[in-house]
Amino acid sequence: MQVGSSASLDGLCDRLLRSTAACKVLVCTIEGAVVAHAGERNILRGLLSNEIAELAADMIIETQQASHLEIPVEDRYVTLAVPKDNPQLGALQLGAAPLGHRALLLVLFPEHVDAGQVRVRVRRARPQILRLLSSQAATPS
Repeated sequence: MQVGSSASLDGLCDRLLRSTAACKVLVCTIEGAVVAHAGERNILRGLLSNEIAELAADMIIETQQASHLEIPVEDRYVTLAVPKDNPQLGALQLGAAPLGHRALLLVLFPEHVDAGQVRVRVRRARPQILRLLSSQAATPS
């Protein structure tokens, strides 16, 4: 799927970032390309980026496998270890939500933020993000 970064996708990521008190929001294609993001730029480094990449890769593989069977993949919310190479971040949580069988929404947020509220915001944002991804995929680049 060829999708370029879009101001409207970035705007949705920014709105989701603010409504969830997140540190970072990313929309990645199944191929692993980041097509939209919001939040701190230098937060994804070192051990934290490795842990997020592993979870994202697992979700992408699961989503690709499920697409052949038309089985929906469930959202996943996990608490990440405090990064030893960046302890001032504190404990963080990561929400990973498939966007159909074509992309993945990642929301990185502090441990003190209620994951239930993040789930609600992600559920509300998902149809809008899917609509934008579908319209961009339909439009030739």
